[in-house]
Parts: sequence; C-alpha cells; structure tokens
Amino acid sequence: MPLRGARADGEWIVWTPQSRSRSHTVPVPEDFYLREFMEVDPEDLDAVASLMRAYGHLGGSIDTGSWDEDVYESLKELTEREHPGAPFALHGELATRYVIGGAGGRQPTWLALRREGLGFDALVRARGLRGTAWPSGAPPNSDRAGVWPRDLDHLR
Repeated sequence: MPLRGARADGEWIVWTPQSRSRSHTVPVPEDFYLREFMEVDPEDLDAVASLMRAYGHLGGSIDTGSWDEDVYESLKELTEREHPGAPFALHGELATRYVIGGAGGRQPTWLALRREGLGFDALVRARGLRGTAWPSGAPPNSDRAGVWPRDLDHLR
C-alpha cells in the first residue's frame, strides 16, 4: 500500500497513516529489484521516501535477517528509537539498510557495471579477485558441473 505523504525529515522518513477504506495496493513491476531498488541511492532519503510513496512501507522485522551480533544490536537500537514529533517514522539508517538488503547486495555490482570504463574491474579488485584466478584458486561454485563463471574473463 503506497504511503502517500512519505517524506524525508532530517535523518528520518515520516508519513501520515491512511484510512484502510481508502487504501489500495499497487502492482510491483516484474523487474522491481533490478530497477526500482537499484535506481535508488540508499543514502538519499528523499529518493527512498519517493519509493515508499509509490510502493509502500520498506522492511519488516530485523529478527528475520542473519545479522552479525553487533549489526543486529545497532539495528535493534534504531527500531526502538522514536521520532520526536511523528508517530509514524522509519529511521533513515534503517531505511538505507532495507534498500540495500532489498537489492540483495547487488547494488555495488549494478553501479560498477553502469560506470563507463573499468567500473567492474575496479569492483573485482576491491573484492580481492586478481587477474583471472579466484583468490582461493577456484570459483566458489567449483563443485558443480559446468562451473560458471570459470574465471574473471568468463565473468566479464
């Protein structure tokens, strides 16, 4: 259900609840995770609020994720914080985490592939992959027949 009126307010996204009788759902495009989530800068709360105005509330329970303990505690603290003046609010850092999580961690790859030139190679170097071999000597899926990708050149 879209959150008409969702807006960035400092480090928060706030909204006014709608009456259930006037609420409606909207269809999510087939490529939602590849387009809408990937096109939103997770640090831009205005853009995240716009996504919420179009498609509805982000997130869910942090208890369903497989977080490191320190990350979980940080997220728990954010969920327990209250906005000083709006009863319906989502802390921006939590919203950012939800957008990144919704994109399944694919955003760095997506952004690198959209960069002209060597964006993908820079990402591969930053992740510790060198040359045409995987750091461990074999791709992580080397136990499967027809391994893909065999090496970085094949991945490109």
